[in-house]
Amino acid sequence: MCAEKNGLPPGVLNIVNGRGDTCGELLVKHEDVKAISFTGGTATGKLISKSASKTFKKLSLEMGGKNPAIIFDDCDYDSMLDNIVRFIIFKSRTDLFM
Repeated sequence: MCAEKNGLPPGVLNIVNGRGDTCGELLVKHEDVKAISFTGGTATGKLISKSASKTFKKLSLEMGGKNPAIIFDDCDYDSMLDNIVRFIIFKSRTDLFM
């Protein structure tokens, strides 16, 4: 695995591919899973939160945000605004040309 080749100890990063209604649900409900980090839609996040709360799992949810940015005093505001707007459009999968 790429992470292990770059120094991450085995077992620290585990990636499971699959649909949320099968793999995801099993992981959220499994007693050996102690923490969950989810990035995605609000509806799915609510389901995960409800299920995880029953076993007091540690939970981190990032749902429907617009990707906040840290802006420093010396920033080029025109470039920064242009890049933020482009990224929001890209992430929303809107077919607009700017």
